[in-house]
Amino acid sequence: MPYKPQHPCAHPGCAALTASRFCPAHTKQEARHYERYQRDPATRKRYGRSWAKVRAATA
Repeated sequence: MPYKPQHPCAHPGCAALTASRFCPAHTKQEARHYERYQRDPATRKRYGRSWAKVRAATA
């Protein structure tokens, strides 16, 4: 089955073509923005360093 055609990055002013929403240059930047400003603060509190230790121990 053929792939979907690529489309421009969703970041304002970026014309790079990508198969996902953001180009590789802006994916990390947008994830950081979401984590800092749009994610629920209560959720952010729950997943801290202790959660990372538990996750690493079970994996």
